[in-house]
Amino acid sequence: MEAEILFEKSLTEQARKAYSLAVESSLKDHGVFNQQWLNESPDTHELSLENIIEQKYIALFLQPTVWIDGKSSGFPEIKPALNNHTGEKIPRRLPYGQTEYDRNYENVPDVQIWEPVWWDRN
Repeated sequence: MEAEILFEKSLTEQARKAYSLAVESSLKDHGVFNQQWLNESPDTHELSLENIIEQKYIALFLQPTVWIDGKSSGFPEIKPALNNHTGEKIPRRLPYGQTEYDRNYENVPDVQIWEPVWWDRN
């Protein structure tokens, strides 16, 4: 997240350093650290917002943050699984929770998970 903010503020060298430290930390956390790969990875030399978001996706896989990043930034580009039961669609929003329906039924909009939220860039 630090690399993302620094990159968006055009502080490229600081973003590159934060990115490298974050990737290194993520690799160590997942038990797959490889210094040679880290040194040779083109992502650390040609830093982009796409690189940053994709590494964040890898590090935080299965956390809601990466799904939200994907909707707001468009990265990483995710394709539907083959032979899925959704008509080759990827959900664009989460459904409202049961508590919201129970306590505020009159004000819960009738939306489908395939409809984009207002900040969805895709």
